[in-house]
Amino acid sequence: MAKFIYRELPDFNKDGKQKAYYKMETYRNYSNDEFVKYMVESGIGVSSSMVNAVLTQVSEKLSNLLGMGYTVTIDGIGTFSTKIGPKKGKEVEDKTESKTKRNAASVEVTGINLRVDKEFVKKVNSNCNLQRSGEQLIKKSPYSEAERLKIAQKVLKRYGRMRVVHYMQIVGLSKSSAYRDLCKFVADPESGIATIGRGPTKEYVLRNVDK
Repeated sequence: MAKFIYRELPDFNKDGKQKAYYKMETYRNYSNDEFVKYMVESGIGVSSSMVNAVLTQVSEKLSNLLGMGYTVTIDGIGTFSTKIGPKKGKEVEDKTESKTKRNAASVEVTGINLRVDKEFVKKVNSNCNLQRSGEQLIKKSPYSEAERLKIAQKVLKRYGRMRVVHYMQIVGLSKSSAYRDLCKFVADPESGIATIGRGPTKEYVLRNVDK
């Protein structure tokens, strides 16, 4: 039986509207070998070696056609198409400026699109017996943003340094929300808050102090 989770989203637009979505709870990934075994055990009348050979050919020929600029439709699954973009470190050319045009060496395949067949979605839905698993609610702080800034400043004046995990516990936010708070404070010179260290060693301090 499939399970789903109700997950709330932060109010990024600051419009006071609570946004949420449902997410399928995944048990685990089915490996290629397990998928082949599942097909063979379904009684389709072919061996695992034959199924593997077909899957390998599908992957090979699909990549060939997509690489040549075709789109490919597989009935019952959907239509595949190629996504391209500038290579890492390259920017999309700006027609408003006199820059060199991007040549083929600067562009590459960055992904594959799949427009799923509506009938495939219906088949999946017919095989899906959903049950609610749980909720992931946004942890809301009892303090306003201005109050949280004052709390952070007060903690730093007293202890000198602070990490995200300490701040989230003090103001009652989730780790991701606490991190966004602190990033916003650091970006504002008026807050008086800066950072030292990187990654897991990053700490927050008051500006203009001996580091």
